[in-house]
Amino acid sequence: MYRYELKVVLNENGLSYLKHWLEVIGARVAYESRLVNSIYFDSPVFDSVRDNLAGIALREKLRLRWYGALDDSPSKFSDFQLEMKYRHGRCGSKSIFNLPSIRPEILTCRPIDLTERVFLDFRKGYPAKSSNLSLKLPILYTGYKRRYYSLMNSIRITLDSSIVFKDLQQDLSIYDVGSVTHNSYVLEFKFGLEDKSLVSNLLRNSIFNPTRHSKYLVGLSRLGYATYI
Repeated sequence: MYRYELKVVLNENGLSYLKHWLEVIGARVAYESRLVNSIYFDSPVFDSVRDNLAGIALREKLRLRWYGALDDSPSKFSDFQLEMKYRHGRCGSKSIFNLPSIRPEILTCRPIDLTERVFLDFRKGYPAKSSNLSLKLPILYTGYKRRYYSLMNSIRITLDSSIVFKDLQQDLSIYDVGSVTHNSYVLEFKFGLEDKSLVSNLLRNSIFNPTRHSKYLVGLSRLGYATYI
């Protein structure tokens, strides 16, 4: 199911405003914050990047996701899952495929070996979906802290901070690659069509200005592989 996904990039002043604004509108903490990890895959010619920069309305991204700090004990990691993100204008959806046999030790492998093992496990569990993996390579790791809020139980608000990127186009494991930081905060609103008017009114009476924002492209830009503003 598609839902609206609006993003706002904040600095420290915007963060201070956000804390007060969330109280005013009656948003509540949905559940505990957690550390989010993703590995993004793309074609050898960066099809996902090209589609985004060209403004193509219908596009998709493939990523491996898990939760927990990289320097935690592997026993604290969540299960791994492969996610296919679909985008249609300002609306998005995703398909989630659990990979219960993938263990945290896989992160010590070279990115290309990690990818081979993840895709092999995926093909075994979801053979009908395997065509989505053709010619996909590991490109970028991104990690961040995510806080979760909700409004009226139907509007989801998240705030991402402490964002870091790692270049996976090197022949090194995630643990051996240096990090590049991103000092901005990313605020996101996710909601259904029935809440569009309400969210529009809330944002209209705030300082928030929704804009296009992709962590994947921001990370590649910070690493010098793309130009993205």
